[in-house]
Amino acid sequence: MSSNLGKILTAFTLGTALTLRLKVDDGIGGSYNVTVDVTVPAGTYYMRWDGQSDDFLRVLHLACYTALDASAAPDYNSADAAGKPLFGIDTSHHVTIDVGGDENMKFAWTEQDGSDVAAILGFDSAADDVVEGSTLTADWAHGYGWYASDEGQIVNKLVGDTEAAQVAQARTMGGQVATQYMGSLFDNEIQLRWLERADTYSDGIGYTTAPSDPYERNRALECWWREARTGVPFAVYRDSTIDTTKAEEPGTFTIATGTTTGIPVVGKAFVIDPQEHKDKLIYVATWATGYPQRFFVTSHTAGTITIPNSLHNEKAGGTDGSSVYVFNQRYQTYVLNTESMATFAPTEMPEIDKYELTVPLFRYVA
Repeated sequence: MSSNLGKILTAFTLGTALTLRLKVDDGIGGSYNVTVDVTVPAGTYYMRWDGQSDDFLRVLHLACYTALDASAAPDYNSADAAGKPLFGIDTSHHVTIDVGGDENMKFAWTEQDGSDVAAILGFDSAADDVVEGSTLTADWAHGYGWYASDEGQIVNKLVGDTEAAQVAQARTMGGQVATQYMGSLFDNEIQLRWLERADTYSDGIGYTTAPSDPYERNRALECWWREARTGVPFAVYRDSTIDTTKAEEPGTFTIATGTTTGIPVVGKAFVIDPQEHKDKLIYVATWATGYPQRFFVTSHTAGTITIPNSLHNEKAGGTDGSSVYVFNQRYQTYVLNTESMATFAPTEMPEIDKYELTVPLFRYVA
């Protein structure tokens, strides 16, 4: 398979719940005069933007919806997504926030645990941010994600993991052989080349932390390694591009038979033995609030894709006639083979200020 713009998403754990404070308008007393505290539960998450249970953006999305529905502010109810924030990630790996119905909303990064949430998302928490009929884009790339910046950087990642059988075997002098198979272990490796210096080094700085010049926040592979060296799992994707011209299955959503977890795609006859798109990604160009969304494909029938969780109570596929696209962006989860990579030591390619290294992987088993 040719190299694409792959990525590595690192798991991160919230040891305790975080409180993000939103401020909205009650329509009577003036702008941002209603405070809504959003509880983000403790747990282990990834910055996936795919609607799985460990997707931090989904968890944050639902926490905001729950708190807004329970608030005293008008225009928020459990019937729809109107006025509520929808989180995404743009092509520069910056988190975006859109608010349905063009409602105004303030994100109070300076209060409660706002600075912690902002750091994960990539927002500058020195001042609060507002969304007023436009898209709010993070100041930096989000934390806990490394992205290839150009094709050709991920030279190789084996399509399938290498299986190593764990076997005890003995042979008698008479030639009889006794074999006891105890199980298998699975390994892999990533070969990285042509990395820019900024893709590679952080000068000892980790994720969510201000970098030193000339490096960029959350960009370098060294940020990933500082987490991986402690045994934290990470998900490796061979591709992460959302370019609709490269989609495997472009199609159209029909709302008539849609559900909160089912996306009917018009005129398709997907292969189901085996399910050809299971564990891939479906991108919805216009979701319920008019903004894009994407989902992990849990399973599918010949014409309907099932996603892992609903987002509020809206139809999963979005607005009627919305374009949907399936991308082959399967992933596998690993931990770093720290015995083989106890130091972060990329090799400079001869005199061109570009770097290469090989990352040894053990398949992660919870």
